[in-house]
Amino acid sequence: MKRFILAGLLACFINMPTFAIQERSENILIGENCNVAEITPTQWRPKYASPLRIEQALPEDLINEIYAEYMTRIRNICDDIFFRLNARNVAPNSLVVFDVDGTALYASSGLKKLNPYHRFRLLPPIEYVLALYKKLVELGYKIIFLTGRQLQQPQAFDVTNYNLNASGYKIFKQLIMYPYSFTPEVSEDDQCLQISEWKKSQLEDLVKNKGYTLCGFIDDEPLNIDPDNPNHFKIPNLLTIEYEARIYLDR
Repeated sequence: MKRFILAGLLACFINMPTFAIQERSENILIGENCNVAEITPTQWRPKYASPLRIEQALPEDLINEIYAEYMTRIRNICDDIFFRLNARNVAPNSLVVFDVDGTALYASSGLKKLNPYHRFRLLPPIEYVLALYKKLVELGYKIIFLTGRQLQQPQAFDVTNYNLNASGYKIFKQLIMYPYSFTPEVSEDDQCLQISEWKKSQLEDLVKNKGYTLCGFIDDEPLNIDPDNPNHFKIPNLLTIEYEARIYLDR
């Protein structure tokens, strides 16, 4: 009975129109300050490339329901972001900033059935976010990727840049990565807090010192989002929906 109720809950969403994407036909140059190196992605093993927990503990049909709900939420928020940013006058310094893991790319390469790149340890793009990105580029927005991935990890910049370009994110002004490394005694929660504060400082720097007008900041981590800022957009997180399902089933 719980399963049927949960399926009903997962099916609830706000109906919003989706937007069409027109592919660019010309060759697209890679963003400024983003030099793709000749790398072997399998040489790099990021910590977030472990299998997603929902595949280990939940029934297959429920995994499919969770993924369907996730895509519904992603589609709705991407439609809403596009609706809002399409209504604005785009200036040469109009900027949209995307997070990488869990926003532009799936947060785990363990989703092999969803990940055509899993053999190469690359993360696949989140389809609706990629579609949103392409439309924003067409509208003339400048794009920057801001990620908590640690720059000091071996080949971290090259692999991240390679992954973004291979996934379809080919035009962007800059890829900004977390410049510090964490010692083993720093907890995951403290890491998230430190990265959150760093991201806020980077957004402020882009506006105050780099001359951009921040029209959108898109991230899946609640700590990074200012709920009072209309230009901040929180997108769904796949693990959050897993937790919702798991909590309900445990009742």
